[in-house]
Amino acid sequence: MTLSGDAVYIVTYCIFLVGASYSFQKNGPAFAVWIMGGAMAIDFLASIIPLMKVKSLVIDIPASPAITVGIFLGIFNWVLFLFALFVWKIRKLKIFHTIILEIEIIWFVAYILVLYGVYKVPLR
Repeated sequence: MTLSGDAVYIVTYCIFLVGASYSFQKNGPAFAVWIMGGAMAIDFLASIIPLMKVKSLVIDIPASPAITVGIFLGIFNWVLFLFALFVWKIRKLKIFHTIILEIEIIWFVAYILVLYGVYKVPLR
């Protein structure tokens, strides 16, 4: 991972947090869901496009348990957000906001694990 690659993930997480906070304040308006959805889409594309061997975007990261767990938590977040969209659609807003809060926490933990795996583990 490079600093610019890290910046993409930091910015998408911050965009998601903005959408989530707006959703918590205004009780789940569509605009907030669009903001969160856009952040998830950027995160998904930033994670998947390098796997397609696009030369300029390939991320060379070492293998470690922390990175593996972080990747699985990231995938779980995408699935959890799809479930949150379903819950939002049927207007169960309390459950929706609980899921969004869980996504925020899991996303943070996943990102910290990947950073730890990339920057700390190889330095042993």
